[in-house]
Amino acid sequence: MANEGDYHQDHDRFIDDDNEPNKSLPPLLLMTSQPCQSLLEAVKPIEHLLENLTSKVLYSLDKCKNPKDGLLLDESAALYLYSLQWPKGQCSLYKMFNQALRNENRTMLLPYQNYLNLFISALNKLPSIQDRVWRGVSGDSSQQYRQGTIHIWWGVSSCTDMVNIADDFLGKGQHRTLFTIKCFNGKLIKNHSHYPHENEIILSPGTHFRVKAKSNPTLHFHIVDLEQIQPASESLAQSNTTTVASGTETSLQANLLLIWCDAD
Repeated sequence: MANEGDYHQDHDRFIDDDNEPNKSLPPLLLMTSQPCQSLLEAVKPIEHLLENLTSKVLYSLDKCKNPKDGLLLDESAALYLYSLQWPKGQCSLYKMFNQALRNENRTMLLPYQNYLNLFISALNKLPSIQDRVWRGVSGDSSQQYRQGTIHIWWGVSSCTDMVNIADDFLGKGQHRTLFTIKCFNGKLIKNHSHYPHENEIILSPGTHFRVKAKSNPTLHFHIVDLEQIQPASESLAQSNTTTVASGTETSLQANLLLIWCDAD
């Protein structure tokens, strides 16, 4: 089993928006109505893609033996596994997972389908955060975000409610873009993270935003003000929502299913 010393902290989860395709993509895969598998079973299709994945899963399960917020052990551990960062030189799960979510070829997401179901099931049970959160990216991305335009972030978006942490992640003396986001269904995973002090708030795949404003307070520092919005076809998505193991319909599922419904 992995131990504490096997992990490093590089904050890449919070600053990888430059990898967002920033364009319309084919729909995400539908969530199934099948009960969620255990975490060990859910990651079997991707074991060959990541070094020591089984060891990381066992470590996550051990750290989440007493899950909070009403989550099941495997649900809590799925979030914990996402927060882990593999040793330097190795690719972390969150990076591979987000690459698949952002890939135009949706078959690349198939090996992650069971993990995605478990991951979303965990998020569904967490209370929704209505607050302003921050997320950054190295370089100047502000030109892609014109006032009034609508954008979809296809990956899992890790944010923080502490602006100083978000800015610290980006470093100084270089071009950087800070997204300030007014969200209505962020999910605080502090109780299920390897780095609880980061106050990580997750926005689910397929979250829609409208650009409210942008500014350039210094030569190298760019700020983009985003507002989370409901997708235009939400009623259509809700009418086609599948159910999770508990049998309840959720807004997060509707958000994912919407991407099926409005992709054309």
